[in-house]
Amino acid sequence: MTRRKKIILLGSVAVLGIAAFLVGPSLFFSFAVGRSLREQRLQNEGAKPLFDAVVTKKLKAGDSLEHAKEVLSNAGLGCDVVRAPFPRPMIQSIYHAGPWSGFTIQLELDTQDRISKVDIHEYFTGP
Repeated sequence: MTRRKKIILLGSVAVLGIAAFLVGPSLFFSFAVGRSLREQRLQNEGAKPLFDAVVTKKLKAGDSLEHAKEVLSNAGLGCDVVRAPFPRPMIQSIYHAGPWSGFTIQLELDTQDRISKVDIHEYFTGP
């Protein structure tokens, strides 16, 4: 093998090594994040029937503030009544289906402290 071929071979191995060093971690990271999001989605799907039975079906527009607090406390959830920064008072609570996933609950209240709007969303935060 000539000296020129050795240099070309060594250069190509070095380029491949550098490319693997730069691309490898990003591929591993994207795989890990994708796997984590799939796991969180599965945790939410598993918790959804119980969450619907315990919380979603029992909270409706027109219900009182006391009823909403009772439903959330019976489900083992804490709740905060936030009045200051919003034009309407809100009740906020979070149901954790897993360490990084779950459901957020926001209930808007009208002037008579009755529920006027129910917002329930899934969330995924990642590892």
